[in-house]
Amino acid sequence: MPRKHAFAPGGSKFRLRYVNFRNACIRYIRQNGPKTSAHLMENIRNRHGAKYGMAPKNTASLSMVLLRDNRFVSHEDVKEDKGPVRLWSVVDDAI
Repeated sequence: MPRKHAFAPGGSKFRLRYVNFRNACIRYIRQNGPKTSAHLMENIRNRHGAKYGMAPKNTASLSMVLLRDNRFVSHEDVKEDKGPVRLWSVVDDAI
């Protein structure tokens, strides 16, 4: 039997990946304000305090996942020690 893939709402054809991780990102950003991809990678944990097993492997892949999800908003690049980084926030009506 062929495997069925879940697609994003709104007709987008990308496969939904890391759903629980992205939902945890939304909860974390709502509690703590806009954060960088690196900060999200380090601090997003499941309810048992462990890192998610199904999560993006690096900050670049996390940025690509969040860019494709219409619940997240990317802000202008902010200058930090190592160069510009992108801040992420949540659209008001998400979840």
